[in-house]
Amino acid sequence: MAKKRRETQNIPPHKHCKECGVSISPDKTFCSKRCESAYEKRIKKQRRMNYIFLAMMFVLLLIISFTQSIK
Repeated sequence: MAKKRRETQNIPPHKHCKECGVSISPDKTFCSKRCESAYEKRIKKQRRMNYIFLAMMFVLLLIISFTQSIK
């Protein structure tokens, strides 16, 4: 049984906005200043949460190592 070929459409060169996913021209990164500021805010919050998590893990490691050495 022969497979049917799909017709391919020519899609113009484009990228997608890093924040909302809207199709934009290839020379842009964001579709608007609003998306750019929202992206920066989200990345900043994510970075801060990563630092807090690493600090908590370090403190937990210190607590575990001190309690093991006391026994």
